[in-house]
Amino acid sequence: MSRDINHYVSRALAEGIPKDEFKSALTRMSAALKSSGRWADAAKALEFADAPVVSICDAYAKAALWMNAVDCLRRAEGINCKFVKDLLKQRAQGILDDVVRKSEEIERYARRLEVVRSIKEERITKIKEGVESGKDLEDIDVFSDAGSAMSVVSRRTSKSGVSRASTTATVRKRKQIERKKSSLKEGGEYEDSALLLAIAAHYKWINDVIAELLELLPALVGVDELELASSVQSSVDRLITTAVSRRPHIWPQKLHPRDLPGPLYALYSVNDVFVFPEDGGMPTIIALVTLQDLIPRTPVVVCILL
Repeated sequence: MSRDINHYVSRALAEGIPKDEFKSALTRMSAALKSSGRWADAAKALEFADAPVVSICDAYAKAALWMNAVDCLRRAEGINCKFVKDLLKQRAQGILDDVVRKSEEIERYARRLEVVRSIKEERITKIKEGVESGKDLEDIDVFSDAGSAMSVVSRRTSKSGVSRASTTATVRKRKQIERKKSSLKEGGEYEDSALLLAIAAHYKWINDVIAELLELLPALVGVDELELASSVQSSVDRLITTAVSRRPHIWPQKLHPRDLPGPLYALYSVNDVFVFPEDGGMPTIIALVTLQDLIPRTPVVVCILL
Protein backbone atom coordinates (compact mmCIF):
# COMPACT_ATOMS: atom_id res chain seq x y z
CA MET A 1 0.00 0.00 0.00
CA SER A 2 1.27 3.45 -0.93
CA ARG A 3 2.15 5.73 1.98
CA ASP A 4 1.60 8.94 -0.01
CA ILE A 5 -1.37 10.33 1.91
CA ASN A 6 -2.35 13.08 -0.53
CA HIS A 7 -2.14 10.73 -3.51
CA TYR A 8 -4.29 8.12 -1.80
CA VAL A 9 -6.90 10.64 -0.66
CA SER A 10 -7.15 12.15 -4.16
CA ARG A 11 -7.51 8.72 -5.75
CA ALA A 12 -10.05 7.56 -3.15
CA LEU A 13 -12.22 10.62 -3.67
CA ALA A 14 -12.00 10.32 -7.45
CA GLU A 15 -12.95 6.63 -7.38
CA GLY A 16 -15.65 7.06 -4.78
CA ILE A 17 -14.21 4.53 -2.33
CA PRO A 18 -16.70 3.83 0.51
CA LYS A 19 -16.11 5.91 3.63
CA ASP A 20 -15.49 2.91 5.92
CA GLU A 21 -12.94 1.42 3.53
CA PHE A 22 -11.35 4.86 3.13
CA LYS A 23 -10.93 5.34 6.89
CA SER A 24 -9.72 1.78 7.43
CA ALA A 25 -7.02 2.17 4.79
CA LEU A 26 -5.86 5.47 6.26
CA THR A 27 -5.71 3.97 9.74
CA ARG A 28 -3.48 1.16 8.45
CA MET A 29 -1.33 3.67 6.61
CA SER A 30 -0.92 5.76 9.76
CA ALA A 31 0.26 2.69 11.69
CA ALA A 32 2.87 1.94 9.02
CA LEU A 33 3.99 5.57 8.97
CA LYS A 34 4.36 5.62 12.76
CA SER A 35 6.54 2.51 12.68
CA SER A 36 8.88 4.23 10.22
CA GLY A 37 9.00 7.43 12.25
CA ARG A 38 7.04 9.54 9.76
CA TRP A 39 4.88 11.15 12.42
CA ALA A 40 3.79 14.19 10.40
CA ASP A 41 2.38 11.99 7.63
CA ALA A 42 0.83 9.70 10.25
CA ALA A 43 -0.95 12.67 11.81
CA LYS A 44 -2.25 13.75 8.42
CA ALA A 45 -3.58 10.23 7.75
CA LEU A 46 -5.29 10.18 11.15
CA GLU A 47 -6.94 13.53 10.44
CA PHE A 48 -8.36 12.27 7.14
CA ALA A 49 -9.55 9.14 8.95
CA ASP A 50 -11.39 11.22 11.56
CA ALA A 51 -9.36 9.53 14.30
CA PRO A 52 -9.67 10.67 17.94
CA VAL A 53 -8.23 14.14 18.44
CA VAL A 54 -5.87 12.91 21.14
CA SER A 55 -4.26 10.45 18.68
CA ILE A 56 -3.83 13.16 16.05
CA CYS A 57 -2.35 15.64 18.53
CA ASP A 58 0.03 13.01 19.87
CA ALA A 59 1.32 12.29 16.35
CA TYR A 60 1.83 15.99 15.63
CA ALA A 61 3.66 16.36 18.95
CA LYS A 62 6.02 13.50 18.08
CA ALA A 63 6.68 15.25 14.77
CA ALA A 64 7.46 18.45 16.73
CA LEU A 65 4.67 20.18 14.79
CA TRP A 66 3.35 21.84 17.90
CA MET A 67 1.20 24.49 16.23
CA ASN A 68 -0.55 21.79 14.23
CA ALA A 69 -1.33 20.01 17.49
CA VAL A 70 -2.74 23.17 19.05
CA ASP A 71 -4.75 24.05 15.93
CA CYS A 72 -6.15 20.52 15.75
CA LEU A 73 -7.24 20.79 19.36
CA ARG A 74 -8.91 24.14 18.77
CA ARG A 75 -10.95 22.72 15.91
CA ALA A 76 -12.33 20.00 18.17
CA GLU A 77 -15.09 21.47 20.28
CA GLY A 78 -15.48 20.33 23.86
CA ILE A 79 -12.04 18.68 24.06
CA ASN A 80 -9.94 19.49 27.11
CA CYS A 81 -6.62 21.04 26.05
CA LYS A 82 -4.79 19.66 29.11
CA PHE A 83 -3.38 16.74 27.11
CA VAL A 84 -1.58 18.95 24.58
CA LYS A 85 -0.64 21.48 27.24
CA ASP A 86 1.04 18.73 29.27
CA LEU A 87 2.96 17.56 26.19
CA LEU A 88 4.13 21.11 25.52
CA LYS A 89 5.22 21.66 29.11
CA GLN A 90 7.03 18.32 29.17
CA ARG A 91 8.93 19.13 25.98
CA ALA A 92 9.78 22.64 27.20
CA GLN A 93 11.16 21.27 30.46
CA GLY A 94 13.15 18.68 28.52
CA ILE A 95 14.76 21.44 26.47
CA LEU A 96 15.56 23.45 29.61
CA ASP A 97 17.27 20.40 31.14
CA ASP A 98 19.17 19.65 27.92
CA VAL A 99 20.36 23.24 27.62
CA VAL A 100 21.92 23.15 31.09
CA ARG A 101 23.67 19.85 30.39
CA LYS A 102 24.88 20.76 26.91
CA SER A 103 26.12 24.18 27.99
CA GLU A 104 28.21 22.57 30.73
CA GLU A 105 29.54 19.94 28.33
CA ILE A 106 30.47 22.45 25.62
CA GLU A 107 32.46 24.44 28.18
CA ARG A 108 34.10 21.34 29.62
CA TYR A 109 34.95 19.84 26.23
CA ALA A 110 36.29 23.16 24.93
CA ARG A 111 38.57 23.56 27.96
CA ARG A 112 39.83 20.00 27.62
CA LEU A 113 40.42 20.51 23.88
CA GLU A 114 42.66 23.47 24.67
CA VAL A 115 44.63 21.33 27.13
CA VAL A 116 45.09 18.57 24.55
CA ARG A 117 46.20 21.08 21.92
CA SER A 118 48.66 22.69 24.34
CA ILE A 119 50.20 19.30 25.12
CA LYS A 120 50.47 18.59 21.40
CA GLU A 121 52.12 21.99 20.82
CA GLU A 122 54.70 21.29 23.55
CA ARG A 123 55.46 17.92 21.98
CA ILE A 124 55.93 19.48 18.54
CA THR A 125 58.35 22.03 20.05
CA LYS A 126 60.37 19.25 21.70
CA ILE A 127 60.64 17.36 18.42
CA LYS A 128 61.65 20.54 16.60
CA GLU A 129 64.36 21.24 19.19
CA GLY A 130 65.63 17.67 19.01
CA VAL A 131 64.62 16.82 22.56
CA GLU A 132 62.34 14.10 21.22
CA SER A 133 62.15 12.18 17.96
CA GLY A 134 59.75 10.07 15.99
CA LYS A 135 61.07 7.06 17.91
CA ASP A 136 59.87 8.65 21.15
CA LEU A 137 56.40 8.91 19.66
CA GLU A 138 56.51 5.22 18.87
CA ASP A 139 57.66 4.26 22.36
CA ILE A 140 55.15 6.34 24.27
CA ASP A 141 52.72 9.02 23.05
CA VAL A 142 50.72 11.29 25.33
CA PHE A 143 47.73 10.74 23.10
CA SER A 144 48.01 6.94 22.99
CA ASP A 145 46.04 4.33 24.87
CA ALA A 146 48.14 1.57 26.41
CA GLY A 147 49.71 -0.50 23.69
CA SER A 148 47.95 1.24 20.81
CA ALA A 149 51.04 3.01 19.54
CA MET A 150 53.01 -0.21 19.35
CA SER A 151 50.16 -2.02 17.63
CA VAL A 152 50.24 0.61 14.89
CA VAL A 153 54.02 0.57 14.68
CA SER A 154 53.97 -3.19 14.18
CA ARG A 155 51.89 -2.66 11.06
CA ARG A 156 54.02 0.13 9.66
CA THR A 157 56.16 -0.14 6.59
CA SER A 158 59.92 -0.06 6.38
CA LYS A 159 61.70 3.08 5.21
CA SER A 160 61.50 1.78 1.67
CA GLY A 161 57.81 2.68 1.82
CA VAL A 162 56.72 -0.80 0.76
CA SER A 163 53.55 -1.64 2.70
CA ARG A 164 53.32 -4.93 4.55
CA ALA A 165 49.72 -4.38 5.62
CA SER A 166 46.97 -6.17 3.75
CA THR A 167 43.78 -4.50 2.58
CA THR A 168 41.94 -6.27 5.37
CA ALA A 169 44.35 -4.91 7.94
CA THR A 170 43.94 -1.41 6.52
CA VAL A 171 40.17 -1.60 6.79
CA ARG A 172 40.49 -2.97 10.32
CA LYS A 173 42.82 -0.13 11.24
CA ARG A 174 40.36 2.46 9.92
CA LYS A 175 37.54 0.94 11.93
CA GLN A 176 39.76 0.95 15.00
CA ILE A 177 40.49 4.65 14.48
CA GLU A 178 36.77 5.43 14.16
CA ARG A 179 36.15 3.64 17.46
CA LYS A 180 38.89 5.66 19.12
CA LYS A 181 37.35 8.87 17.80
CA SER A 182 34.19 8.07 19.73
CA SER A 183 36.06 7.76 23.04
CA LEU A 184 36.31 10.84 25.26
CA LYS A 185 38.76 9.12 27.60
CA GLU A 186 41.41 11.60 28.72
CA GLY A 187 44.76 10.83 27.13
CA GLY A 188 43.13 8.84 24.36
CA GLU A 189 44.95 8.60 21.08
CA TYR A 190 42.26 10.51 19.20
CA GLU A 191 40.89 12.50 22.13
CA ASP A 192 40.93 15.82 20.25
CA SER A 193 38.94 14.24 17.40
CA ALA A 194 36.46 12.81 19.90
CA LEU A 195 36.08 16.21 21.58
CA LEU A 196 35.50 17.95 18.25
CA LEU A 197 32.87 15.40 17.25
CA ALA A 198 31.10 15.64 20.61
CA ILE A 199 31.01 19.44 20.45
CA ALA A 200 29.80 19.33 16.84
CA ALA A 201 26.93 17.07 17.91
CA HIS A 202 25.90 19.68 20.49
CA TYR A 203 26.03 22.45 17.87
CA LYS A 204 23.80 20.35 15.61
CA TRP A 205 21.37 19.91 18.50
CA ILE A 206 21.26 23.69 18.94
CA ASN A 207 20.31 24.17 15.29
CA ASP A 208 17.68 21.43 15.53
CA VAL A 209 16.13 22.90 18.67
CA ILE A 210 16.10 26.41 17.17
CA ALA A 211 14.02 25.04 14.29
CA GLU A 212 11.69 23.35 16.76
CA LEU A 213 11.25 26.55 18.78
CA LEU A 214 9.64 28.18 15.76
CA GLU A 215 6.74 25.82 16.49
CA LEU A 216 7.08 25.24 20.22
CA LEU A 217 7.19 28.82 21.49
CA PRO A 218 4.05 30.06 19.69
CA ALA A 219 2.28 26.87 20.78
CA LEU A 220 3.21 27.49 24.42
CA VAL A 221 1.87 31.02 24.14
CA GLY A 222 -1.27 29.61 22.55
CA VAL A 223 -1.99 27.53 25.68
CA ASP A 224 -1.22 30.45 28.03
CA GLU A 225 2.27 29.29 29.01
CA LEU A 226 3.94 32.61 28.22
CA GLU A 227 6.31 32.49 31.20
CA LEU A 228 7.55 29.01 30.29
CA ALA A 229 7.99 30.04 26.65
CA SER A 230 10.04 33.06 27.72
CA SER A 231 12.18 30.89 29.99
CA VAL A 232 12.90 28.43 27.17
CA GLN A 233 13.82 31.19 24.74
CA SER A 234 16.12 32.91 27.24
CA SER A 235 17.81 29.63 28.10
CA VAL A 236 18.45 28.73 24.46
CA ASP A 237 19.66 32.28 23.76
CA ARG A 238 22.29 31.92 26.49
CA LEU A 239 23.40 28.58 25.05
CA ILE A 240 23.71 30.14 21.59
CA THR A 241 25.84 32.94 23.06
CA THR A 242 28.12 30.35 24.66
CA ALA A 243 28.36 28.34 21.44
CA VAL A 244 29.10 31.37 19.28
CA SER A 245 31.78 32.68 21.66
CA ARG A 246 33.50 29.30 21.82
CA ARG A 247 33.39 28.62 18.10
CA PRO A 248 36.57 30.51 17.00
CA HIS A 249 38.63 28.63 19.58
CA ILE A 250 37.16 25.22 18.77
CA TRP A 251 37.32 25.65 14.98
CA PRO A 252 39.95 28.36 14.35
CA GLN A 253 40.00 30.22 11.04
CA LYS A 254 43.76 29.75 10.70
CA LEU A 255 45.16 26.33 11.46
CA HIS A 256 48.39 25.52 13.25
CA PRO A 257 49.87 22.05 13.66
CA ARG A 258 48.45 21.87 17.20
CA ASP A 259 44.93 22.20 15.79
CA LEU A 260 45.14 19.09 13.62
CA PRO A 261 43.32 16.24 15.38
CA GLY A 262 44.92 12.87 15.88
CA PRO A 263 48.23 11.50 17.20
CA LEU A 264 51.42 13.15 16.02
CA TYR A 265 52.93 9.96 14.64
CA ALA A 266 49.92 9.65 12.32
CA LEU A 267 49.85 13.32 11.33
CA TYR A 268 53.54 13.42 10.42
CA SER A 269 53.78 10.06 8.67
CA VAL A 270 54.26 9.72 4.92
CA ASN A 271 53.72 6.18 3.67
CA ASP A 272 53.85 5.12 7.32
CA VAL A 273 57.30 6.68 7.81
CA PHE A 274 57.60 9.53 10.35
CA VAL A 275 58.66 12.69 8.47
CA PHE A 276 58.97 15.86 10.54
CA PRO A 277 59.61 19.18 8.72
CA GLU A 278 62.71 21.08 9.82
CA ASP A 279 60.74 24.20 10.65
CA GLY A 280 58.29 22.23 12.76
CA GLY A 281 55.42 23.43 10.61
CA MET A 282 52.49 21.66 9.03
CA PRO A 283 52.81 18.03 7.92
CA THR A 284 53.93 17.46 4.33
CA ILE A 285 50.65 15.67 3.62
CA ILE A 286 47.34 16.15 5.42
CA ALA A 287 44.62 13.56 4.95
CA LEU A 288 41.20 14.94 4.06
CA VAL A 289 39.65 12.82 6.80
CA THR A 290 41.73 14.83 9.29
CA LEU A 291 40.23 18.09 8.07
CA GLN A 292 36.64 16.85 8.27
CA ASP A 293 36.60 17.28 12.05
CA LEU A 294 37.80 20.87 11.62
CA ILE A 295 34.84 22.08 9.55
CA PRO A 296 33.31 24.89 11.65
CA ARG A 297 29.83 24.46 13.09
CA THR A 298 27.79 27.60 13.73
CA PRO A 299 24.38 27.84 15.35
CA VAL A 300 21.79 29.40 13.07
CA VAL A 301 20.56 32.29 15.18
CA VAL A 302 16.87 32.99 14.68
CA CYS A 303 15.05 35.83 16.41
CA ILE A 304 11.76 34.55 17.80
CA LEU A 305 9.53 37.25 19.20
CA LEU A 306 6.93 36.17 21.73
